[in-house]
Amino acid sequence: MKRKNVSIELIRIIAMLMVVTLHTNGYGFNAVWSTMPEKKWIVLSEIICIIAVDLYILITGYFLKNFKFSIKKILRLELAVIIYNVGIYLALVVFHKIDFNYLSFIKKFFPVLTQAYWFYTSYFVLYFLLPFFKKAYLCLEKQNMTKALVIVLIILTSLFPSIYPSNDILAIRGGYSYIWFFTLIFTSAYLRDHKLKLSNIKKIVITILIIIIQYVLYYHSKNIHILDLVPAWRNYMFSYNSILVFIQAIMIFTMLSEIEIKNKIVTKTILFLSPLTFAVYLIHLQPDLLPFLWKKFLYHAGYVGTSKVYLYYFADIFGVYFACSFIEFIRITVFKLIGKIKIFNKLSNLKILSKIDSAFNKEVEYEGTN
Repeated sequence: MKRKNVSIELIRIIAMLMVVTLHTNGYGFNAVWSTMPEKKWIVLSEIICIIAVDLYILITGYFLKNFKFSIKKILRLELAVIIYNVGIYLALVVFHKIDFNYLSFIKKFFPVLTQAYWFYTSYFVLYFLLPFFKKAYLCLEKQNMTKALVIVLIILTSLFPSIYPSNDILAIRGGYSYIWFFTLIFTSAYLRDHKLKLSNIKKIVITILIIIIQYVLYYHSKNIHILDLVPAWRNYMFSYNSILVFIQAIMIFTMLSEIEIKNKIVTKTILFLSPLTFAVYLIHLQPDLLPFLWKKFLYHAGYVGTSKVYLYYFADIFGVYFACSFIEFIRITVFKLIGKIKIFNKLSNLKILSKIDSAFNKEVEYEGTN
């Protein structure tokens, strides 16, 4: 069994808590970028957590050089997505929350084709591209060109769009594109080998300053007349590829990835929760469950401005996270038992699966020029 990097697994957990927080802000409290005084603290949490998606892609990039394609892994992930997509749909039908429809039911078995989850669909495609990204990175590394490429990518996909977001010539779409993922992956891979020469204190200070800048700009940008030159700028500064969001993500990622966690209880807790995190995303954002869960059961916007708002806010975030994690723990336990059945064990060890892995992981000989 491979020894896991505990600090990276901690980032995975924190990133998912941030994802749930963002959805709690938007769906549960109707406070995404609100200018209401009583919702300013929720907007602040939005600014802090907007780096969640970037953190997940940075994690992928962190392991790029050691990446090994596994068709079993992506098939297991696809199976989990289908189980939740189909299972939740059927559960809502059984409890008379939605009406059964044959076409809708069939579509549940094809989450990638139907884009049931935008991030999973993007990650599914990205997974098949990672072997090529890895080989490209290794070739560039032999030529000492990785640093130059990372700098160029950051300038083209983050700095320039942040300065003038109206010109989206690279179709980055605010960070919802593979071009931006490519930038994050190569940046993270590079930073793993070439540590950012900043102390944790400086990283914390930079992060706090960026959060303050974002907060002030959001509420006072109308008073900064020069910003009127680019109307889209106000909203773009909170995009995934905004230079401010990018720097914030890099500061947090590099700081947390270098933490040494020695406490055994903390380590075991992190390693227990980490494999459950992706299911939190799959469950609480299942398309059919989303309107019922967030617009009815967890819709607490009416408590904003009251003394109970904080109780409901944090109860929603941690309640969703741990409830979904528990459901995933049950699913994994059941599948481990099923996996011991002989016929299922044979299916998971088909030779064709190993051949696919070999095809993707085959090393490409590279001869550098003298």
